[in-house]
Amino acid sequence: MSFQFPPIYDFPPFYTIQPNFTTREKQLQMWCNLALSYFRKKKITTLSVSESVGKLDLFTNKKIQRQLSEDKIRIVLDELVKRGNAQWRDKGKDSCSILWRKYDEWANLIYKWAFDNGLTNSVCTYYELLNGDMSNEDEFQGLDEDTLQKALEILVKQRKAQIFSGSNSDEMGVKFFHS
Repeated sequence: MSFQFPPIYDFPPFYTIQPNFTTREKQLQMWCNLALSYFRKKKITTLSVSESVGKLDLFTNKKIQRQLSEDKIRIVLDELVKRGNAQWRDKGKDSCSILWRKYDEWANLIYKWAFDNGLTNSVCTYYELLNGDMSNEDEFQGLDEDTLQKALEILVKQRKAQIFSGSNSDEMGVKFFHS
């Protein structure tokens, strides 16, 4: 899964957070767009800041020998949090859930899949949703369980689904309703 970086990725000042407010806003917009495209292509749903420094090619451009420090990665991720495309998982801001689709978008996508595949009024396990043959071409294939859970909770609130719990995550299931 190679990712095609845009030309801005090779522009050295891109890696220095700009002091001018207007320029900084545009720069963060570009970083957010780039990050979301990258995360979507690579299907990254969680990120550790400390493990990303110097290792994740999104934030490390070896060609021009530039990279974002932990603090600068947090600035980009804070911007994604403000936009609703990420959530910090810890107070130290090291672990982050990435939402290249927002929870309600995932919920709509999953429900559409269930409806289109005639799975309303039947039960699917979380495993089938995330790894099953019927969903292998769908964007939510391989999604992390936390994101799936939050998306399904939206469907429960909309009365489009009911979640069934088991003793472990392999036994978790959901029944979709025809609405």
